[in-house]
Amino acid sequence: MKKGFSMVELFVVIAVSGLIIAGIISMFKSSFNIWRSSLNNIDIQQKGRTAIEDMTRFIRQSSMPVSGITPAIGGTATEISFKYIQDTGTIKNMKYYLGSGNLYRVMDGSTSTLVKGNVASIYFNHISSYVVKIESFTLTKGTGRNQKTLTFERTINIRNQ
Repeated sequence: MKKGFSMVELFVVIAVSGLIIAGIISMFKSSFNIWRSSLNNIDIQQKGRTAIEDMTRFIRQSSMPVSGITPAIGGTATEISFKYIQDTGTIKNMKYYLGSGNLYRVMDGSTSTLVKGNVASIYFNHISSYVVKIESFTLTKGTGRNQKTLTFERTINIRNQ
């Protein structure tokens, strides 16, 4: 009587085990790609919403809408300048602009980065005396199949009329 496995049986077991392991690795790789893509999507959604809310809050409180906002009525630009009225009645010069993939906010000469590294484009459209539209605010993150791109828009009615 022989004891053990024959060479053919061993090769069959190794081949079947290899196929199972390859399938498991492929499944984990797909799961990781989906997870990475979801993280990129969540990240740019959070950054975009935060930036839109920040810009909306300050633009709504701008003063002198006809003469105080750049671009002029009917104009579209990648930056917007205006005068912001604080709750205390203090007027501050404000500006939002795109530079090197970052969205910057300038308040009375002090610059801060609102969104770092993911901004593909932003356009401000001064529609009328009391309406400004943030159009085509596009954020991109990731590469290849994991790349996510989202575009935000918002129409802002200026409250300090």
